Amino acid sequence: MVGDFTGTGIDGIAGVASDGSVWYTTDMATWTNIPGLVDKLVVKDLNGDGVDDLVARASDGSIWYHDRLVHVDKRAGQARSDKVAHGER
Repeated sequence: MVGDFTGTGIDGIAGVASDGSVWYTTDMATWTNIPGLVDKLVVKDLNGDGVDDLVARASDGSIWYHDRLVHVDKRAGQARSDKVAHGER
């Protein structure tokens, strides 16, 4: 997934490894792991601040929201997998 996750105007890359771990880079030299295991990852500006957010669904159905890669929040409830996969709210 490609997006400006930090608000710098420079796109980074985020992805899910085969073991479900999430990794991102903003400079192609350093890769950082976001703790936890997921099975879906979506990039979209969900809060309207002009910066791409990462939204992930864990295998237990919980939803994780990453705002500018500094604020991580587990959202209450569970989402339908088709909504997460298509980036819908």
